Amino acid sequence: MHKLFEPGEKVLIFSVYESQGQVIYEHGGTKEDFTCLDEFREGCNNIWFLNQPIDGEYHLNPREGKDSRRSEESVTSWRYMVIESDKAPEHLWLRMLVQAPLPIAAIYTSGKRSIHTLVRVDAESKGAWDKFRDSIEIDLVTLGADRSSLTAVRLTRLPGCRRGDTGQLQRLLYLNPEPTDTPIYQEETNK
Repeated sequence: MHKLFEPGEKVLIFSVYESQGQVIYEHGGTKEDFTCLDEFREGCNNIWFLNQPIDGEYHLNPREGKDSRRSEESVTSWRYMVIESDKAPEHLWLRMLVQAPLPIAAIYTSGKRSIHTLVRVDAESKGAWDKFRDSIEIDLVTLGADRSSLTAVRLTRLPGCRRGDTGQLQRLLYLNPEPTDTPIYQEETNK
């Protein structure tokens, strides 16, 4: 979380998928305090986080007619897009990701079959985020991305935690807090 979000930003952390989040992690800059995450240290499975930073407040979600702190009304920055694939074979999906001209900030496993990819978008609005998604959606889905994962406000697996139904680790495969459009396989050769 510290590497992917900015000082002062808040991130909603979940162990109960249907909830409004159990914890709000606030990026502390150089004075980081992770004690808010203590309840997830041991024996806790199935940990997710919301892909966008939020204000932590409950707002009326007009699409569902109820208060929520995990809807677009709570988002403070349209930072990331989550791309998942349950269809493509893992080795082929990873080969595609390292060649994709996308600003990939992180790649991690779901502890089952899916691989989650966090793409840095930094859109100025939800409309701009949607426009970016629309510009790459057909190509991603053709290559094996799950169309339903391409939503602006999305829960995604937290690497380093276990998935309850499989007992498998949600493994971090790649992290770049300052990604560019340069494909991953070319990053080292350009330095």
